[in-house]
Amino acid sequence: MLHDHGLVRLLSGDGASVGLRPVAYQFSRQVAAGAAEEPTAAEPGTDWDANWLMIRGDIRTADDRGWTFTEACLTTWEAERLSAWLHATASRDPAGRQEATFTEPNVSFALDGWDGELVRIRVRFSQESLPGWMPRNFDGWQAEEYFLPLEMSCAGLAKAARSWDADRLQFPPR
Repeated sequence: MLHDHGLVRLLSGDGASVGLRPVAYQFSRQVAAGAAEEPTAAEPGTDWDANWLMIRGDIRTADDRGWTFTEACLTTWEAERLSAWLHATASRDPAGRQEATFTEPNVSFALDGWDGELVRIRVRFSQESLPGWMPRNFDGWQAEEYFLPLEMSCAGLAKAARSWDADRLQFPPR
């Protein structure tokens, strides 16, 4: 795990890495206040538009291909859920066995297993978070998803989780 220029980086032993960081709310409070609320059973009465976060991703594969994205792909509540998943996975808690999926399918996380003090996770990218070098079909659409496996120490994942917390807490639910 590295933490440079505010970007949390999950660093795999093979050189692959996933850096994620919330950089802004998608909408200002004024724009979000004018939108209709979409309450759900999970967050009754919450203002979805006010709570979408712009997430910057900086991704590198083991063979040194990389890409970046900045998309509104997590809500403030989902950023909290990602934190809980990272902490659970790092501490070998059974809650880490569940996938971390979100409303927008741009990024998700799955546990592939633990091996001693190492943890293997798989990060799934789709939609606007896909690498630009992926093949496109005849209509110009990219492939549907890209999986990046990572293997890192549980301690490194725990540090990454704490760094994620420091970054996400700058954008509390509103």
